[in-house]
Amino acid sequence: MHMVRTSFSTIVVASFSALVLVACSSSGSDDGDAAADTGRIPAQHRASATTCSPSTGTGPECPGGPSSACSTDADCTAGTNGHCESEGGGAVICSCFYDTCAQDSDCARAQGPCACQGSTYQRRANECAAGNCQTDADCGPNGYCSPSEDTSCSGGLAGYYCHTAHDECIDDLDCETEAGGDQVCAYSFDLAHWACAVPVLCP
Repeated sequence: MHMVRTSFSTIVVASFSALVLVACSSSGSDDGDAAADTGRIPAQHRASATTCSPSTGTGPECPGGPSSACSTDADCTAGTNGHCESEGGGAVICSCFYDTCAQDSDCARAQGPCACQGSTYQRRANECAAGNCQTDADCGPNGYCSPSEDTSCSGGLAGYYCHTAHDECIDDLDCETEAGGDQVCAYSFDLAHWACAVPVLCP
């Protein structure tokens, strides 16, 4: 009888220990998933300020139509480091582009940073970007300041904006996975947060 009581007690203790281990394991797994979801970093963000090199043109002549403002870099003399580049997604129009900045301090503090030629969505010159942040630090603790694509027909850089607690996406990967590969994660001025959007194609 003594051996039976000992075996039963051992079974009860073992079963209780197993339940505790399962409960702890499940709780730890949930916390880990939540931390991973909230701790994801945007693919593109501006951790610190940079200094831009002078921008460069792409060729000796721009083959634009009669409404173009220029045909060569030599035609662009109204600003700093001017060069003649094509723009627009429909008919080719050549326009002059100038460097308006070399560093963030050249831009108004309440807007975006100095976007260097060759940075995300910025193609033709060094220009002061629109937006509400210049670096991640402007977005608060653990915040991120990211470049947003202009989803209108003109394309390019829309500006730099802080990510918010109301964002519907973090970067393009979310839109490709949940909404289809033809969408991008962009800052919505109407919603005042980041959301998936379909870029407009020029006719």
